[in-house]
Amino acid sequence: MPDATIQIFSKDGDGRHPFILEIYNGSGELSVQVSSQEVGGDLFDTIAYLYEYAHESATNADPLLDSLIEVLQQEDQDLTGD
Repeated sequence: MPDATIQIFSKDGDGRHPFILEIYNGSGELSVQVSSQEVGGDLFDTIAYLYEYAHESATNADPLLDSLIEVLQQEDQDLTGD
């Protein structure tokens, strides 16, 4: 999709349904807007997945969680002597 911008966000700002998917053209004009409230089934699941993926990517959650797990495992080893 050349020269397009896609924005996905939680309508209420709480990270939960309903999600809004917007597609802007190269001029920055809104071309498509879809709400997870308006659609169902596979399209709803896709919008929810895209939101979760974008949120994790934006917050860099995976490396943070990996680091937290590593620290907790080390602390557990220190406590148990393993």
